[in-house]
Amino acid sequence: MGREASSQAAALQKFDEARQAFETVLEQAPEPALAYLKPGDDYALGGLVLHVNVVLEHYIDVLQGVMTGPDEVVLADDSARFDAAHARAREGLQAGELRPALERTDNLHSQLKTMAQSVAAGDWERRSSVQIGTGSPYEASAADVLIWVTDHYHEHVPQAEELERDWKSGSGST
Repeated sequence: MGREASSQAAALQKFDEARQAFETVLEQAPEPALAYLKPGDDYALGGLVLHVNVVLEHYIDVLQGVMTGPDEVVLADDSARFDAAHARAREGLQAGELRPALERTDNLHSQLKTMAQSVAAGDWERRSSVQIGTGSPYEASAADVLIWVTDHYHEHVPQAEELERDWKSGSGST
């Protein structure tokens, strides 16, 4: 196995582990806590999954563009999709809504993973210039996308734990 293939396999494993850590912390939260929005925060505890899902959708689009092979990828502005998801994420989740939201996470995660697995080892780190709408272009490869989303899952694990602690301390459980 070449360096690129080894790097790709390791990134895919870390991607799966990060998703599992994120899902586990949400599944362990008491159902009433999922609607808790800490004053000043952007997302309620349960809303984190809705935020993660819109980010997964975004990076599926980015990876599709990068995989087509052009040096420059131009994608439609998806800010309206983010705005709608984030408005809903502030509301959090009610009883019975976590499982379907996490099933959506699993589906999106699987789509991104399948796409990433299909990238030839020699193309894993090949970069394209990506522009979303009229935003500034940035460089991205399949490796970059997987690292960013893995880090994104990891970023929200301690945030979810903190929100649950705050809720349990009485600031949200009353």
